[in-house]
Amino acid sequence: PQVLGAQCQVGRWTPAGPLAPDGARRPPVAPEHGIQVRRVALVVGDYHSRNGTRALPFAEQEGEALGESYPCVRLSATLEEFTELLGGRLADAAGPVATEVLHVACHGGVDPDDPASNGIVLSDSALRIDEFVVGGELAEAGAPLVFLNACQLAQSGTDLLGDQGGLARAFLSVGARGFVAPLWSVDDELARDMAVDFYRYTLGDGLTVGEALRRLRARFSQIPGHTQTTPLAYVYYGHPDLRLELAG
Repeated sequence: PQVLGAQCQVGRWTPAGPLAPDGARRPPVAPEHGIQVRRVALVVGDYHSRNGTRALPFAEQEGEALGESYPCVRLSATLEEFTELLGGRLADAAGPVATEVLHVACHGGVDPDDPASNGIVLSDSALRIDEFVVGGELAEAGAPLVFLNACQLAQSGTDLLGDQGGLARAFLSVGARGFVAPLWSVDDELARDMAVDFYRYTLGDGLTVGEALRRLRARFSQIPGHTQTTPLAYVYYGHPDLRLELAG
């Protein structure tokens, strides 16, 4: 299709931040080219059984498919588990867990007129995971590529074109090495397929993140009448040639 992101490997980046006391610059001047993936932190919203929010059966399928294919620690998007994850305190039976990929399959939303509704919808709380609760401990806990498969979470939450706010800026500023999320609301089933095939292309087939997303966006041309724009919704912050490799 006649869309740049479906023709070329492209990635955005945000301006480099100031030096921290330890000498780190977040985001750095240039994004990284490679990530060795030992573990994926997989967060799947469990809404139907928790708080009555519309269930996401395709997100549950997404979680099952990824959990069966890659080394994962699965979480259920509760306030307690998300707080542990963002605070760098995620652990399993063997001890602390460093995650190089954070994947979220949940409800999300951005409303400039109602900031309290912005962010990732939790399974057990009316609170949201927004840009103000993303902490710096994430860098010490694996500095992951962050993939938020939730509606609208690539938006900045303001009306300013090119604004650098929102969850993208927040995650990159605390040490994430890349960020993927949709700009607008997406179809649940297509979103599941986008996520599953993204990791098949990158962790399975060895494609770069930029090329994987280019192929996924190009699926727009296969939708009859071009009536569904989900494949074009996904925005990527990171190096176009970033490669994800499963650690041996």
